Amino acid sequence: MKKCNNINYNDLSKQFTLEELHTVLDNLEERPSNEDLYNIWNHVLGITKEEDYLKKYEYQCYHVWDPLYPICVNTKYHTWYKSMYDIGVALSSTDRKCTHDFFGLVKDGASIDEIKNYIYVFIKYYDTLRNDLFNEHRERFTERMKNPKRLEI
Repeated sequence: MKKCNNINYNDLSKQFTLEELHTVLDNLEERPSNEDLYNIWNHVLGITKEEDYLKKYEYQCYHVWDPLYPICVNTKYHTWYKSMYDIGVALSSTDRKCTHDFFGLVKDGASIDEIKNYIYVFIKYYDTLRNDLFNEHRERFTERMKNPKRLEI
C-alpha cells in the first residue's frame, strides 16, 4: 500500500479532504502506477462532491415569493427539485467527460506534472461550474416564484 505522509491514497473507504489531496499531490515526485492514479482520481471526484450546496439553499429559495400571490408548495418543490436534477445532470456529464480525459492522460503515459495540473484545473473548473449552475438556477427559481404565470417555462 502506498502512503504519503501517513495518507493512504489506496484506501477508498475514507474520503480525502482537499488539504490531504494537496499533500499527496505535492509529495508525488515520480509517477505512481496507473492503479494508484485511478485511486487518487476517485478521491478527487469525492472532494468535488463534498459540499451539499443545493440543500443548504433550499429553505432560502422556498421563501422567495410574494405572499399576495400564493404559490402551491408542490409547485415550489417541483420547480426547485427540477433545478437540482438539471444541475446534477450537468455535473455528472462533466464527471464522465473529465474522468474519460483523465484516464486517457494516464493511459498515454502523461508526466506526473501534467497529471497534477489536470487535477488542479479540474477541481477549480468543477467548483466554478457548480457555483455558476447553482446561481443560474437560483435566479431562474426566484424569477418563477415571483412571476407564477411563467411557471410553465
